[in-house]
Amino acid sequence: MSTPNNVSNEFILLPNPATKETTINLGQTITALHVNILNLNGQLVSQHNYEFLDQINLDIGLLPQGIYIIKLIGGDINQIVKLIKH
Repeated sequence: MSTPNNVSNEFILLPNPATKETTINLGQTITALHVNILNLNGQLVSQHNYEFLDQINLDIGLLPQGIYIIKLIGGDINQIVKLIKH
């Protein structure tokens, strides 16, 4: 069973754990956002740039199983969240 993983009071990552895709609900429209996905060794495994959105659908199907750190950076946003990939 997946449970919400709060990035902040407004951001929610669902599902988590995930297998093929996970969604970040930002709770508001963000004009520019940079998303980095890192493995637990700190290596960048994926990066994405988004504009004018309130939700991000991340395709994680090609990532190996494991634990990842998602960094959200943009404007006054600088948040991290843990993602478990099954």
